[in-house]
Amino acid sequence: MEQEVFNTARRITIASPTWKRDLESIGARNVEVIYWGYDDDDFKTLSFNPSKKFVIFHAGIFGKDRFSQALFESIGELKRERPDFAGDLEIQLFGMIDQSITTALNNNGLNKDARVTGVIPRSTVLQKMADAFLLLLPLNVSSNVDGRLPGKLFEYLRAPGWILGLGPASSDVSRILADTHAGKMADIEDKVKIKAYVIEFYELYKINKYRNPDTPEVRFYSVENQTRRLASYLDEITELS
Repeated sequence: MEQEVFNTARRITIASPTWKRDLESIGARNVEVIYWGYDDDDFKTLSFNPSKKFVIFHAGIFGKDRFSQALFESIGELKRERPDFAGDLEIQLFGMIDQSITTALNNNGLNKDARVTGVIPRSTVLQKMADAFLLLLPLNVSSNVDGRLPGKLFEYLRAPGWILGLGPASSDVSRILADTHAGKMADIEDKVKIKAYVIEFYELYKINKYRNPDTPEVRFYSVENQTRRLASYLDEITELS
């Protein structure tokens, strides 16, 4: 049945380039990637009120499978090593978080810098995201992580903060961050690289250098543009009928 679909379908859509290649490796043809994307309507009512603090932000489920000991150790070390960093730091975590994250905050002297909040309205989360300087994007540790594109990635792209991805350099997230110039990717336990990137972003914060989220590279991932691409494939199929 699967091979019959592969052989007869005029278009097959999938959510990421890695998974596209996976399908092609087992015989699929005419495979196209349609990204989840971000909805511009979600951002029209937001204002840009940059925090005076160096806000490191995460929203959503922060489970054990996304936990990075290296991240919290790096931030804790920077707090001890640099008084300016210690004075500016604020960590904002919204949503469900695993106990391992709470423990890591305490063990690395970050509990007083962290604002841990449960589930709050989506509109409030988006505004907090828009005001933050550094947006955390830890990928879950799994065998298919290279092709996983969290919906949060696309919302982050539309915000002016920089993105710190934690996961494999071979992942599609890493490629998108590079293509959009939106941030950096470090292996989830690469402490040297994570610490270096946090320092790099902190230096950008000190000169108030936010990212421009309204570029052609970012706009490609809007729901409007992804829908337009899907519509063009449907038009092609109709014309061939």
